[in-house]
Amino acid sequence: IDLNKSPLPSDSVSCMPFPWGEQREAKILEFAQTKLPKPLTTSTSTSSSTSPSVVVVGVDCCYPGTLEQMSETLRVLVREAGLTVYLQQEMRGKATKRFFRSLKGISAVVVQEDFLKRKDERLLYRIYRLTRAEKAEKEKPPSAKMQKEKKIAATTTGTTGTHALREGPPEKTPKKTEKKRLTWSARDKIINPSAERNKEVITKTFVEVVSRSEQDLKIAAEGSARVLEIASGTGQHAAAISKALQERYVARGTQDGHVSVAWYPTELTDHLFPSMMAWAGLSEVANLVQQPITIDASSDWAGRALSMCKDGYHIVYSCNCIHIAPWEVAKGILKGCGSVLRDNGLLIMYGPYAIDGKLEPESNRRFDRYLRAQNEKWGVRDLRDVEKEANAFSLDLVQRIAMPANNFIVVFKKRRGAS
Repeated sequence: IDLNKSPLPSDSVSCMPFPWGEQREAKILEFAQTKLPKPLTTSTSTSSSTSPSVVVVGVDCCYPGTLEQMSETLRVLVREAGLTVYLQQEMRGKATKRFFRSLKGISAVVVQEDFLKRKDERLLYRIYRLTRAEKAEKEKPPSAKMQKEKKIAATTTGTTGTHALREGPPEKTPKKTEKKRLTWSARDKIINPSAERNKEVITKTFVEVVSRSEQDLKIAAEGSARVLEIASGTGQHAAAISKALQERYVARGTQDGHVSVAWYPTELTDHLFPSMMAWAGLSEVANLVQQPITIDASSDWAGRALSMCKDGYHIVYSCNCIHIAPWEVAKGILKGCGSVLRDNGLLIMYGPYAIDGKLEPESNRRFDRYLRAQNEKWGVRDLRDVEKEANAFSLDLVQRIAMPANNFIVVFKKRRGAS
């Protein structure tokens, strides 16, 4: 936002510092109402078309240590004072990305996105425009029936916490949202540059690995290839790999009989679901990529995954996940795979690994130091530690394939007859 190029006369444009956080919300509102030069729209305004009189600009305000404070500050600025807020933010970590989608009653729109190179890194920067969401002004009080259901939910769960009250009847809400098939729109597509760079070589290697194991997996005999993806992200890999896999079976024709691919994407939260479905639709594989669901890989997620596919999965796939998550996530993935994979099923994981305590080359060591600086529970994992944990859940390391950019594809196979 270049104030020097503003069409307004110079005497009507002014800049001033603004306090935030640390329970200063009352002072923030007083500051806005008494020191800003024009009247502000308020949450009680009857007109939703009134233009804000001031723009608030923030740079790199939102990071894990400030999210809770910023959420309340933005509520006051946007919802109560009716301001438009522009935030330029370096997008590091999932928590920051989720933050902008979790702001209640606030519309967060990405107006600019750039990748800047710093040494060996490509960093994503976004500018968000935050405005009061129209639906926030139209909210109606809950019906008597809804209040009764929420009261029952709080009583049956044994807590009066906000989570229990917000969720309502636990047995109804998930079913209602997950049974409905998501539609897709091209404008929902999000491009992850890293996924775009590596999807071609990963797809080629993935198909080769599966091809060598088809007899053990009994894909042709069963007429299906079922793949569960942990941490699907934007959905670029789901679309690319499922399409290549299906095309392989179509090309083989009657040699394998009819084989259909079913790809089951998952994520920690649902904010990337529209992008997943957009990629599937644009890649013409909406019939292959199934309805995504939320899964917390650090929890006991096997039952939830099997609810989508009671016969189990031939393959579980995870890309660039366990090094940007606590070790509990890696353990959770391996434990879950011990339950959801069929006999001889494959766990295919892509990412950087240390081998026998040695992490090569120097760029990977720098990357590891950067990850641990962001979160002490993150970091590049040693493949031997992963293998040891996998063995406890009847998974054996059968392949380690060197990939570009100092990464590996590692393949674990579930032992036959393992429970």
